[in-house]
Amino acid sequence: GTASNTTTSTITVSAANDAPTLDLDTSDNSTTNYAFTFTEGDAATAILNDTSGTSLADVDSTTFDKLTVAFTRANFADGNSESLSINGATSGGTISNLQNLSASSSGTFTLGGVVYDYSVALSNSDATATISFTGDNAAELSTAQAEALLDALRYSNSEQNPTTGSDRVLTVIAYDGDGTASNTTTSTITVSAAND
Repeated sequence: GTASNTTTSTITVSAANDAPTLDLDTSDNSTTNYAFTFTEGDAATAILNDTSGTSLADVDSTTFDKLTVAFTRANFADGNSESLSINGATSGGTISNLQNLSASSSGTFTLGGVVYDYSVALSNSDATATISFTGDNAAELSTAQAEALLDALRYSNSEQNPTTGSDRVLTVIAYDGDGTASNTTTSTITVSAAND
């Protein structure tokens, strides 16, 4: 009945940074991507289908460093007619001529009283453009601010004889406050011409 020496097992629990999750089509549980058709003459159209207002989430971060939207420039073949805009933003909320965006392109706009900045980087021998959205002067965005920006993104094409046959694909990624990237999502736009 004599007891041994007393021993201890000490467990140190360490947290890991979980990646954010991004869903461009909250109405479809089978995918996080979204696809839609833009027909000549349509109004500027949302690049996601967020029926619940919760396309972006992170279990252990309440801020986001940036949101990025990347695309192959050549696929936006209608030049000045094709743009991304921020629905509800003040002046500066339209990024035009997606095919010919340069690395020096940048801007500022206000949405819902929040100031956002954007800048453009080119890669793959300038074939790919990536637009990075942040808060003012690279400030982090709250989850609500990042969500509001996603929900406000619109694609538009004012060309009266639009180029068809090649889908426009936007690749969207969110980066949390620690710089960890979300899953990669895509918004695929099929452009359709109308008979004038």
